[in-house]
Order: sequence, then structure tokens, then C-alpha cells
Amino acid sequence: MGKGKRTRIFTEEQRTIAVQKQLAEKRKKRCNTLVTVLVVAIVAVIGGGSVFGTLQYNKMVENGHFARKKNVISTKNYSANVCMMQYFFNSAVQNYVTNYGSYLSQLGLDNTKDLKTQTCYYDQDKTWYEYFMESAKTQMEQVLSLCEAAKEKGMTLSEADKKSIDSAMDTIKTSAEEKDQTVREYLDSTYGTWVSEQDMRDCMELTQLATKYQSEYESSLSYSDEKINSYFSENKDQFLTADYISYTVTSEATDKSSDAQKKVLNAAAKKKAESIAKAKNVTEFKKLLTEYLKDVAKKSDSSLKGDDLTSKAEELLSNATTTGASYNVTTDAGEWIFSDSRKIGDTKVLEDSQNGGYTVYCVTTPAKKDTSKTCNVRHILLSKDSYQSDAECEQAAKKLLKEWKNGKATEESFSDLAKEHSEDPGSASNGGLYENVPEGQMVTAFNDWIFDAKRAAGDTGLVKTDYGWHIMYYVSGGLPAWKSAVVTAMKNADYDKKLSDLTEKYAPKTTQKNLDLITQVIEESTDSSSEKSAS
Repeated sequence: MGKGKRTRIFTEEQRTIAVQKQLAEKRKKRCNTLVTVLVVAIVAVIGGGSVFGTLQYNKMVENGHFARKKNVISTKNYSANVCMMQYFFNSAVQNYVTNYGSYLSQLGLDNTKDLKTQTCYYDQDKTWYEYFMESAKTQMEQVLSLCEAAKEKGMTLSEADKKSIDSAMDTIKTSAEEKDQTVREYLDSTYGTWVSEQDMRDCMELTQLATKYQSEYESSLSYSDEKINSYFSENKDQFLTADYISYTVTSEATDKSSDAQKKVLNAAAKKKAESIAKAKNVTEFKKLLTEYLKDVAKKSDSSLKGDDLTSKAEELLSNATTTGASYNVTTDAGEWIFSDSRKIGDTKVLEDSQNGGYTVYCVTTPAKKDTSKTCNVRHILLSKDSYQSDAECEQAAKKLLKEWKNGKATEESFSDLAKEHSEDPGSASNGGLYENVPEGQMVTAFNDWIFDAKRAAGDTGLVKTDYGWHIMYYVSGGLPAWKSAVVTAMKNADYDKKLSDLTEKYAPKTTQKNLDLITQVIEESTDSSSEKSAS
């Protein structure tokens, strides 16, 4: 499904590091990971053991009781104690490991060893422990500030919100059973030795309330076409996309080749790339590249002939085609492809020093606004974890849909049902609404339902996904994708400012000596774990 490969124009390694840096910076200033904390509690993310080990049960109970009385961060009406901060810290570590597990070695992070002895990739003056603790502390300050704002507006958790938390706690119990552990043992190994079920619930309730305020605030923001167009003009490089074909003609030089041989072979690769780049239009470019790709396929599999060889070459050509690429100022290819003077069929050859060859490019669609369709939809999620069986969950969904149809059967009444019953923490408080959803963003069954060509305003239905059963309500088509992206960026900027203002207004206070207790328990836990391993 969807619109093909969407990528920035740089190498896989550069892409990985760039994305990680961007996300790291966003984490420092945004509270967008509020929902992530709840999700981390719902999903078991660490497969085998933990960095932090386990204290003896009696010692854990004693210290946990003591730590629970020590507030680390507090505002007028809310606070986070040592146990809660330990949960946030460990969740931050786990979430990072889950997202970037395959790149941890590149980042110099070994989550099986003491984080206090490892230098943070993003800041050489910090350890990974300090990085994650700072992230947890900043997030907790933001959560408490958002909760204060929610309280000031009279916002409270609904029954659906509480049910969502109950479902998350049930999942924790299921995860413990799957690992043949008690809940206590599971919490020890996953979130830290002092974290209890109540501590987790307290964290989830704060996070849920903060998320509810965030969602309501962002939903209240709206912008005129004049402001949207102005923002786009000032930041168009963030929103333009282009389509192109690219393929790297690699040199046949090897480590055993002499310098003279390498020079000749590299020149041959460059000459081949340049011969393809002589194409006068896209059709000719595809033809020349396909002929070259037949040679590539033949070298890879000498048995390929006739139609099989042609099919393989066409497959390679398809893999070389990129649609919806976004602008990246750090690469020569990005600068060239997104130049204002670029036209359909323009070609370019650039040296690929990393892979030892020359990449030939052909622009198939110059930089443009993404005008693809988006959708507005409401849904009510009944989580499969809240029911004894899939059939029971399905029946509950059918019953609720029937209840809506027998009532007023309006979008407003559907919204009210979503607020009361939906177990999706990201949309329940907003009446189950997701606006300007681009194709390919949602899970397949959900996506296919809303992007059905016959879909019309007011349509309802049931959709099953891995999360459970969704009662669907199609609202309307949304903004063009480019406009939706601009509005999202504007909302993000305004929310960043709002979050900063709230944090300043409610001024969360940190008690450093209590924060230091978290370091103590991690050291004790690690020592305990080492002693058990030695015995």
C-alpha cells in the first residue's frame, strides 16, 4: 500500500544517525513521548533480564517504602517520588533500546553494562546514565506541569481512561506469566527494584491526564489559509518532495587491486554512469539503466535468461525508484534534486566514496507539494486484552455499534461513545478523532477501510487489528498531505511554546538528594546482580 519509498537522500548510516539526532533533540524540548511512556508499560520490550538486577525482597520492600515517601519533583498539586522516577528512567532506557537496538553499537551504548561508565553519543561531556536521567527528569517536569494545567481546566480521567490503564496493568501481568515470573519479579527486572504496581499506575494516571490536556490543546489550534501558506513559503524545504531514480555503478576494484588497476576500474565505473546519464528524457534513462541492470543481474545469477532476466532487471529498476523524497541540505544529491532549476529528465552523476562507485540520478518529478489525499476518521477501540476472547471483543464492538445506530446516530453521539468507551489513549479524549491521516500511516486493515474508494461521510463499520476491534466512523476527506504537514508543524511549534510556558508557570521543584537515591538503588541492584552471577 501507500506511495512507494519515502526517504531522504543520504546513505543508510547517515540516515540512521541523522534521525537519531533529530529525535534526541526533540525529546529534550517536547513532551511528545507522553504516550510512549504508557505504551512502554503496555508492551514488554526487554526480552531477557535487565541491567538493574534484583534486590532481596525484604530489602526491596523496606527501601521501596522509604523511597515512596521521598518526592523528587513536585508542583502545587502533583509530585513524583523516587519510585516513580525510577520507573520513568528505566522506561526511557527501554524505549531507546527498543527503537535503536540494531544501532546501539554505533552509538556506543551497551545496555548490559553500567550506563554511568559509558559516554553519551549526543554529548561527550555526559554519560548515558546522565542523558537518560535528564530525559526522565525533563519529561516528569513537563508531565506535572501539564497535569496542573489540566486540573486548572477541570479536566479529570474518564472511565475509559481508567479502563485503558487497567488494560495496561493486565498486560503487565500477562507478560510476567509469559516469562514464568511473578508480577513482582517482572517489575524488578523490567522497571527497577523499588517500582510497585501502584507506582506504575500512579505514573500512568499522570501521563494519561497530561496526554489528555495535550490532545485537547492541539485540537483547539486552527490556522487560516493565509498563515498556512506563509509558513509554507518560509519553510518550504521541510515540505517539498521529489521523485527520482538512482543507481550506483560500483567499481570492480578490490583490496587486492593495485593503485593503477583501481584507477582504471574506477574510471570505467564513472564512464558507465556517465553513459547512462546521457539520456535525453526519463524513458531513455530507464531504457539505458535497464540494459545495464541486465548485466548486473546476469553477473549475480548466470542462469537468468530471456523474460526472467528482463523481470529481474525491472525489479532492480523498481528498487532504484524513489517517490516522495524529502529535502536534505547536507547532501550534494539533495541540493541538486531540489534546485529551483530542476526539470523532469535531468540527470547527474555523483561520486559515492562510501561504496566505491558513481551514482547516476534522474529526476522523474521535480520538487513539488505532496497533494495526496488524507482522511478524517473517528474510531472506538475495544482492546483485545480487555476481553476473554476475540469473539467476546467482537460481540462487544457489534453491541456498541448497534447502540449508536439505535440512538441519535450522529458524529457527535459517536464522539461521546468514544470518550466513554475507547481504549485508545491517543484519541479517546478527543472523541476518537484522527485528522488528516495520510495513506499508509495506520495499520493495514484500518488504512484499507478509510481509504476505500467508495468511502463516504458518515460510513461506519467494524475493523479488526492486532490491537482489538475498532468501531469506525468516516468523517470526511482531509487536507492535502502538504497542507496537513504544514499544520502539524505549526501545531508542534505552538505546543512547544505552550509547554515551555506551562513549565515556567508551574515551576516544578526538584529535590536533588532524593533524585540521587535513584543512582544508589541502581548501584545496589547492579552489585546484587553481579554477586548472584558470581555465585
